[in-house]
Amino acid sequence: MALFRSNSLLEGTTSLLNSEKYSDLTITTQTRSFKVHKAIVCTQSKVLAAMSDAGFKETSTAILVLEHDHPVAIECMVAFLYTGDYHDEADADIDTSLMLHALVYSLADKYDIQGLKRLAEFNFDDEADDGMCKDFPAIVATVFETTHSNDEGLRRVVCRICADHIDEVLASETWSDLFANNGEICYAIFKLAHQRSVEEVGKARHKVEAREKELDKANKCNERLHRRFDLAHTDIDNLIDKSHEGRRGEPCDVCRDNLLQGLQNDLLLFNGDLREDVASIIR
Repeated sequence: MALFRSNSLLEGTTSLLNSEKYSDLTITTQTRSFKVHKAIVCTQSKVLAAMSDAGFKETSTAILVLEHDHPVAIECMVAFLYTGDYHDEADADIDTSLMLHALVYSLADKYDIQGLKRLAEFNFDDEADDGMCKDFPAIVATVFETTHSNDEGLRRVVCRICADHIDEVLASETWSDLFANNGEICYAIFKLAHQRSVEEVGKARHKVEAREKELDKANKCNERLHRRFDLAHTDIDNLIDKSHEGRRGEPCDVCRDNLLQGLQNDLLLFNGDLREDVASIIR
């Protein structure tokens, strides 16, 4: 029942997105205006709620002017507030969807819409798996310009991607120019790249140490098997000597039986030692 109620509520808010019916607030940007509803917008953003409570440009029409924010990013924000999602289609002013996600992320942080912030970071990370595009330096610059220094969400994502392609970054003049003009970006990327190098060296050292332990076990196993073989060889020589103590140097039946029994016991012991040592190496 709760699921049907939730779906019904979402359908209701979605239907209001493109309708001016019951609208009691207008959000304006440089190029567009959005007729919205305080009950939907202000309950999901404390910042927008505070701006709404503080007063409007025109009291009678209740207008919020967000002229310093990108209109497409505002459109994505409004869509999310009503539907829980947004379309990532870039326009003439935004070259790539990655840039759009970066702008939406900073906008969500500015207006304290944590769900939108997480969604924008997820969308960015998901699309960036294909590698760095030609505009990636500009995207990284935008991320660092529009986010706080203590906000490691999207910053860490872009630094991770750069660290994944560090050879490409080092060989690019565009990246060199960016680093020359923004030491913070340079430091963040190479700090993460260094951390990765340390981690990889640590993993490699651990593998070498584990391999050395395996070789040490194998050597000890080999030594034990040689000692067991030497003892078996000595036992066989002793049994052969005893078997010739019979009359006229002919082996008696008892000595022959003892010889065969001794050989059988030595083979069983040798096989048992071999199984035990092999098992210890595998462990």
